[in-house]
Formats: sequence, structure tokens, C-alpha cells
Amino acid sequence: MSLKELRTRLKSIKSTSQITKAMKLVSTAKFGKSLHQFHQVKHFYTELQSLWTFLSSYPAIRQRMLQLEWVKPIEAPPLSIALFTNRGLCGGYNNSLTKILPSTAQGPFVFLGKRGIASIQKNYGSYIKESDLEDLSSQLLNSASHYPISPIYLSFAWENPTFSTAQDFFGKICDLKKLFPFHSLNFIYNQFYSALSQVPKQETLIPLSLSEEISTDFAPLIDSDFLHSLSVDLIQSQLYFILMNAYTSEQGARMAAMDNATRNAGEIQKRLQITYQRARQSAITNELSEIISGAEAL
Repeated sequence: MSLKELRTRLKSIKSTSQITKAMKLVSTAKFGKSLHQFHQVKHFYTELQSLWTFLSSYPAIRQRMLQLEWVKPIEAPPLSIALFTNRGLCGGYNNSLTKILPSTAQGPFVFLGKRGIASIQKNYGSYIKESDLEDLSSQLLNSASHYPISPIYLSFAWENPTFSTAQDFFGKICDLKKLFPFHSLNFIYNQFYSALSQVPKQETLIPLSLSEEISTDFAPLIDSDFLHSLSVDLIQSQLYFILMNAYTSEQGARMAAMDNATRNAGEIQKRLQITYQRARQSAITNELSEIISGAEAL
């Protein structure tokens, strides 16, 4: 490799290193913000889940809970939703989801995130793009009755989620349930443990689970309207917690990937710098030898 080629490559790697370093700083800031939000959502969801479990342990309240729309089971196919990312450069985040899809996705499934398209096409051959809600429901019905299953891409901006995002998503789920009744709704996403550890997981959002323990104490006076409101709030908070898990995992994975890329670029730059200095020194030595030889010839 010539000196010019080495200089060009060094310049290219240095430029790439600056980009990955900047992206790491941005991801670190986003990760810190999302991590704080994640812990707040986790605390709220855990408390709400504890209240629901506590109330469902009373037989009288449990019977009324079983009549609620989001608890009562129906004869229908299950539905799965996978949360991919809309942006890349986040390590193996999307690939890890694709690996568990065949074993976890039950019946027809929908996936969110543009970065899931390539993985879905590689494993399933093709996918269907959703155009509107009625079209989505008809595609789900066709997918449920045919094999092999064709995954359906749903365009929904779930990244950087807020509670309003979860409410909007829940509203879309309610509208979909009217057109395509499903037995259960399962989410497939990366559960956050740390910046370096995100584990693919399947979690059932609907129907809501009840307590396995039965209390013999006197049941508190709870009306049906409160139970209905509590069930909706619990689903929305669980959905928000799932979205925050996926988003925080994405930022952690991107931060770690950019950190590795920056360090790798630095190591490559050091090796190329040594190679460049050796080649430059060799070229200078050759030029000096030619000058000395020419002087001696005179």
C-alpha cells in the first residue's frame, strides 16, 4: 500500500471515529434520560400491578373482574407484536428479536420498526405493509387462516415514548380488536437489564392475569366502574413499561455499539499510523541512499 493510500485511509478512519464518538455522546445523553424515565414508569406499573393482584385475590371481586373486556377470554386466534427499531447502528438489537420470533410468535403477527423489514424478509421471504386499520384487520384474518404466515408491517412511531404514546397505541389496539377479535395479545421486545444486557422477551398484555392466591378476608367495596378503569390504566401502564423497556434497550445497545466502534477505529488508526511511519521512513531511507550513491558516483 502506497503512502498516499495510507494517508487516505487514515483520514477516512479518523473521520469515522469522530462520527461514532459523536453518536456515542448523543446515545449516552438519550440513554441517561430514558433510564431515569424507565425507573419512574417501572415504579408506577409495579404499584398498579400490585393493586390489581391484591383485589383479584378476593373471590367476589374476582368474579366481576372475569366479566371485564380485557380479562374475559374469547375463542379467537392469538396476536403477536414485535418491536424493532426505526434506526440502525444498535448492535445485535434487531437480530436478537428475529432469532426468537419463530418460537414465540403465535398465529399472525405484526411488527413495528423499519429496521425489522430486512430481518423479516430474510427469514420469512416477504411481508405485508399496512395501509389503514380496516386493511390491517382483513390482512390479519387472511394471515390467520393461511400458512405460511405473512408478517404485517405497522407504521407507528413508538420511539421516545410518553404515556400519550401508550394511550394512542392502546386506542389503536381497541379499534383493531373490534375488527379482528384476538384471544391474547403478546409483545416481543428486548427487556432492559443494563446498557450491556438486553434480553429478548415475550410478554402477554391481554388478557390481564389474576392472582393465584385466594383471600378469605372481607372484600373491600369496589364498584364495577372502578375495576374497568383500573384494568384500562393497568394495560396502558404495562404498555408504556414495555415501550420504555424497548427504547432504553435500544439506546443502551447503540451506546455500547458506538463505544466499541470508536475503540476499534482507534486501534486500527494506531496500526495504520505505525505502518505509515514505517513506509515513510523506508521511503526517506531509500531517497537518502540514492542521493549518497549518486554523490559517490560523481
